[in-house]
Amino acid sequence: GGGGGADRTAVVVGDRVRVTSAATNETETLSIGDFMDRCVSEYLPPARPDGHLVNQRFLPRISEGEVRVLMAGDTVLNVLSRRPKEADDFGIVGTWAPHLVSEEASQVRAIVTDSLIDAVCTSLDLGGRQNLPLLWTADFIRGGDSDDG
Repeated sequence: GGGGGADRTAVVVGDRVRVTSAATNETETLSIGDFMDRCVSEYLPPARPDGHLVNQRFLPRISEGEVRVLMAGDTVLNVLSRRPKEADDFGIVGTWAPHLVSEEASQVRAIVTDSLIDAVCTSLDLGGRQNLPLLWTADFIRGGDSDDG
């Protein structure tokens, strides 16, 4: 959690990728082969028995922060909005300043209560709200610049 093991990658030229660590914000350029070798050796079995890779589109509005929802089963316990202290810190552990915007928190709480919980149950084939984990979180990063972003 907290950005550990998360990298932002971008193709530079040909078979080269620029890799920026979410944990440290350090950037390096690697061949695609070297990057994949590192992923396999650090994040997949046997190095991490339950390891996996997730290909997720980078959302540039991460610089505006994220909203974290702390849940107990199907109950929203807390809604916290966090923003990086510096605009270019897209996810470095320990560089986020928590703050709460009550209007935004109310909107997020309503979205989670009205639709997200059921979508999570369906997507994960949980068979109903009673099978949600006791404690879990959902993190939201703002989308595009559209009205619903």
